[in-house]
Amino acid sequence: MQIRSVSLLSALMLLCILIPGNACAATTEVHVLRYAADGVTVLAETTVDYRWMEENLPVLGDGETHYYHQGPIFSGDPWNPAEDTNVREKDMGAVKGTNLADLCDLVGGMAAEETVRVKASDGFSKTFPYRNVYRPEPRQGPMVVAWYRADAGYVPMYREGMRLVFFADTSVNPWGIHAFGVADMQACFDPDYWYFFQPDIPTTTGLSAQYISEIAVFSNEEASGTLEVESSPAGALVYLDDENTGFLTPCTIRDLTVGSHAVRVEKDGYGETREQWIYLKALATERVSFDLLPLQGSIAVSSLPAGAAIILDGNETGTVTDTTLEGVSVGEHTLLLVLEGYENATLAVTVEAEETAAADMALIPLNGSEPLPAISAATTTPHATTPAAAAATATPAPAVTVSAPPAGPFDPFFALIRAVVSFITGAPAANEPAIAAQGSEPEPPAESGQPTVTATPTITPEKVRANRSGGLYIDSFPQGALITIDNTRIAARTPHVVYGLREGLHSITLEYEDASSVGQEEAGVRYGIRRAWVYPDAVTPVRIDGVGNRRLRSITIESPDRAGAAFTVNGAYPPHSLPATVDIEGSGAWITIREGAVYRSISVPETLADGSRFTVAPGEGGAYAVTAVSDPPGAGIFVDGYPTDAATPAVVGNLSSGKHRITVSLPGYLPAEGEILIPPGAPAGAAGTVRSTLTEYPCGSLSVNSTPQGAKIYLYSRYTGETTPHTFSWMRIGAYDMKVVGETESRTIENVVVTPGTAVECTVTLETA
Repeated sequence: MQIRSVSLLSALMLLCILIPGNACAATTEVHVLRYAADGVTVLAETTVDYRWMEENLPVLGDGETHYYHQGPIFSGDPWNPAEDTNVREKDMGAVKGTNLADLCDLVGGMAAEETVRVKASDGFSKTFPYRNVYRPEPRQGPMVVAWYRADAGYVPMYREGMRLVFFADTSVNPWGIHAFGVADMQACFDPDYWYFFQPDIPTTTGLSAQYISEIAVFSNEEASGTLEVESSPAGALVYLDDENTGFLTPCTIRDLTVGSHAVRVEKDGYGETREQWIYLKALATERVSFDLLPLQGSIAVSSLPAGAAIILDGNETGTVTDTTLEGVSVGEHTLLLVLEGYENATLAVTVEAEETAAADMALIPLNGSEPLPAISAATTTPHATTPAAAAATATPAPAVTVSAPPAGPFDPFFALIRAVVSFITGAPAANEPAIAAQGSEPEPPAESGQPTVTATPTITPEKVRANRSGGLYIDSFPQGALITIDNTRIAARTPHVVYGLREGLHSITLEYEDASSVGQEEAGVRYGIRRAWVYPDAVTPVRIDGVGNRRLRSITIESPDRAGAAFTVNGAYPPHSLPATVDIEGSGAWITIREGAVYRSISVPETLADGSRFTVAPGEGGAYAVTAVSDPPGAGIFVDGYPTDAATPAVVGNLSSGKHRITVSLPGYLPAEGEILIPPGAPAGAAGTVRSTLTEYPCGSLSVNSTPQGAKIYLYSRYTGETTPHTFSWMRIGAYDMKVVGETESRTIENVVVTPGTAVECTVTLETA
């Protein structure tokens, strides 16, 4: 492997000499972009050339003042505090250019604790922190992307441009020249950013990258998406992940974290909506809509005399009394009864869900007789459709007193009214039994030998918010690699469990101090950026080969009849939506389309070259099932990256023929995974059993609280998705740095040590607004 690497490097160097117009030539434009915290999602980007920079951004340098860097010192103190050796020999020329900070600002700038990578067209790159880009000390000076040198002119005639030059002051060296020496680098940079020509021999010329083609800001900003929510009717309150957003439909909710979210809406007078799960992509908008069904009851309407037309809330119903109006929405309503020869009668009625309100009115003749009172407007059970039925099933209503006028010609009529009142209220008449109270039913005769069964009320458990964080188990070949997650170096080497990461996509890079172990020319080379999905309450396995060559192909996967269907590549989350262009690694690759409950595996032809398109053909149904067993049991089961609701031991069905990746994960244990192959044409049924013995890793718990509560918790320089108070279980033993961020203040807690089987508690006090 090393011989091949040297030969390839030699060939590339020869190409650079023979073909001056290729990647080793001067560059005239630079691509500036800003990555999200996952190190993969591009939040903003632009491309500008040197002409645009000169015309639109401040120009640094006058074309007369020379700037110098310092080469390596091979005798005496390699840091050369006097800055008097190998300096004037490293003249970068009388250059002009653009401040690196101004270029970063084109895509949103940098924040404290963020970094920027300056990359050349030949692949060489250097990374710098915020402080040195935006707050440089005078002896370092601003970092300038130079595109002009006095003795050569503009790029591309300035053959080493675009070049990174440090515009240091004249304070250190004996000649009073603008020189950025190794002692300046030692004083101004953190040790992680020092550059060494050889071990223990520093130089600043190595920081002066040339042929600059890309400037990439690696931010701590979470990738976000936008959610649009609609409902019919509008005005429903939106809940996201069981939290009240305060938004009413229709609405647009921005800056939401990438990943899965549960959405539901509520509106008074309407039934509960089924929760919908959506997956938000970075910089994309997801839309979700709800059809609300009104809560309904009914109104039993009667009048004396009967036959009056019924008008509900100003709308004719086409019915007359006595009758029951079904499907009336919950809430306040107004009834109007109209009968020729009688005054119109109005009554307010309150309808409750799945119940019947009784509305009974006595109509007043138009001949000027004394007014008669309305009798009742009561709520009864759903089955009470008439005054008699209401009386038979309702709780005995309050007595309704009807005062008769002095004796006169209408006495017989008032006597009739009293009888009706007695009938409606359920008061027993002479020689008649009283009507049973609401809900009571006649006791059936007991059967000999039959036990009495008492119904137990159903208790709905309180909904508990699930954790929003999980972990990764990172392993490599060879082992012992330094681990960087989301552009943050952690104090660990492979293999290692990293727990307390937010649900979603994360990037992992490895680095070996012994470069020869992985066929590299120099130490400190990061390689093999991998993206891995963290599931809540699970540990995702990530295995990286540091020696083998990666075969990457960019393939567009499409399907004319499955547009929008989700699919994974090589059994790894996150899912993509058809059509999509994806990077496919290695041979024997496959995709898995999730259609309903079916996992449809489709192999990707080896003959497809980079940049090809692959049209998915119809495949088999999910005719197979796999049994997953683990020791200990209770591990979550994942099929081709998709989480299932099952835990070991369990049977997972609806698998098609082809390749599938089965993963089992139980926090506190190292996850296990493997590929299975179900041959095409195999008899339908069970495809076998996957057995895993899970290895426990030493872990403890970390409890974080704050006053006031509700502050965001950061681990590994990234928001975990959790807020105080929260307990992170299954944390690998070791020391952790945490940050707790409230509305107006944050606190950092360093070196919190988690020990096996114990719970460490940390509480911080934050100022309130």
